[in-house]
Amino acid sequence: AMSGGGIYLSKGSLEIDNDDAAVTDNSASTTVDANKGSCNGGGIYVVGNQDFVAKLDLKKGTVISNNFASNGFAGGVCNGGIMTIADGVQIIKNTAKTYGGGIYNTAEWAKLTMNGGLISENTSLLDGGGILNRGKAVMIMNDGVISKNQAATHGGGMLMQSYATFEMNGGSFEENFSGGTGGAIRTTDNTWTWVVVI
Repeated sequence: AMSGGGIYLSKGSLEIDNDDAAVTDNSASTTVDANKGSCNGGGIYVVGNQDFVAKLDLKKGTVISNNFASNGFAGGVCNGGIMTIADGVQIIKNTAKTYGGGIYNTAEWAKLTMNGGLISENTSLLDGGGILNRGKAVMIMNDGVISKNQAATHGGGMLMQSYATFEMNGGSFEENFSGGTGGAIRTTDNTWTWVVVI
């Protein structure tokens, strides 16, 4: 697929709520323009823009794994909308050729809330092994574990840039790795906002 190898959510809301639900072994291969923040979403692509914002709600038992963004961003999920991760969700072993091995959270209307779950063993061949959070996007981490993700250059667990906001109320970053700087978290551009409330 060009974008959203497994699921392309352009409007409305989607709730995945089944102990056997899986989005696995998909790929997306759009040629992307990094300057425009284009996104592949090897597993899932959640669209958001000034006219509408799609919503994705991942419930306990959902597994997003072994997806691949072959030409660009977001091996597991590209989130341009509103995305919620519940306890018991696994986003694991996804790969992006450039940015955001597990999740690429991007655009000023994007909001990612992690209430639990596991983001682990994802790989980016550039930055943001677990998550890339950018472009005025917001991420709120209330619980869960971000672990054992790898980035070839920066931000093994997460890379933050371009006015992105991260609020950490709970959860943990564990055993993430980068080939450059920021094994757990790397911030760039001097444009990020960081709020830690633990």
